[in-house]
Amino acid sequence: GAEEAVGIVTEIVLRLCHGGITDPKKAKKARRQYLDVRREQRKRKRLEGDDGSDEAESDEEDGAATAAADGLVKGELEEFANHGIALLRPHVNLLLRGFQTMIQHRAAQKASQAGGAAKQGEPGQRRKGGARPKAAAPVVTSSEMSALAAVAAWATDPDVAKQLIDLLLTAVCEAVKDTRAPADLLLLMVSSLRRLVFVGLAAVGAPGAASSEVCAPAAAEGSRDQAGHVAHQLGRLLGHTRDVVLRQQFSELLVDVEALRQLGGEAARPYLDEVAALPLSERWRPDTNKLLAARMQARGHADAGFCELHVAHLVAALNSLRRGGLKEPDVDE
Repeated sequence: GAEEAVGIVTEIVLRLCHGGITDPKKAKKARRQYLDVRREQRKRKRLEGDDGSDEAESDEEDGAATAAADGLVKGELEEFANHGIALLRPHVNLLLRGFQTMIQHRAAQKASQAGGAAKQGEPGQRRKGGARPKAAAPVVTSSEMSALAAVAAWATDPDVAKQLIDLLLTAVCEAVKDTRAPADLLLLMVSSLRRLVFVGLAAVGAPGAASSEVCAPAAAEGSRDQAGHVAHQLGRLLGHTRDVVLRQQFSELLVDVEALRQLGGEAARPYLDEVAALPLSERWRPDTNKLLAARMQARGHADAGFCELHVAHLVAALNSLRRGGLKEPDVDE
């Protein structure tokens, strides 16, 4: 059926992006485990009285095999991956549109199932035979998340990056609600988003753009501005996420997005590199963050005051401090 086809396509994408394997870390671990088993077998034979004169040579052979395996991962697999990406690149728009349609369909189906379950729970409504409702399938599976992150790793086209931002953000929003979602995949997707925003949203807020005011009022909910939508969704995610490491990543992504919105693509990256040297407690205060004040003045805003980027710095500082104390933040926004 359709789900089986999606699984096949997802595996093909992963193999093309990773040089023929679906998970490089697992493949490397499996090779090392195989070599460890061979060593253990030889040790047992030696302890049982077999001739161990070839032990040193065998160890050297295993060492050479390990080095060769590592070389394959770093060398040949990289070459295979480059060929796979070259094959996939011309069709990436079609692929992402397919993922988008699939995710929208699954989300609508999940909402419909939730509505049906709520109706069955109303007084006077009983389930046949007292059967429990079937658990809803995830809107985005773990392998699909991995595939999106794999494509995001090499995406350099702004239009492709914008598509990926929407898809990854939707996947993250759905995965946060699912307790079964692997934490490492969530962190991988957020890391992918932090790279993609500088590809897809670099023009947002740039001088001469439609909305170029550095500290304009917060964008209305449902704004067509993609950067504003991303910032809004991150605010909602921070209000629902309990994992402190994931919250910190969300808050740092929020800083990246707000820097792009307020300063534009050309000035955002240098600003973020320089502001990293400031203590967290000074980044969110207009009187101590002179770097932001200087850039605002350069754009003709001599006294812009407290803006969304200051707020983002404050959120990042709060989440970083609370992470150090292994506590959950008291302030979400």
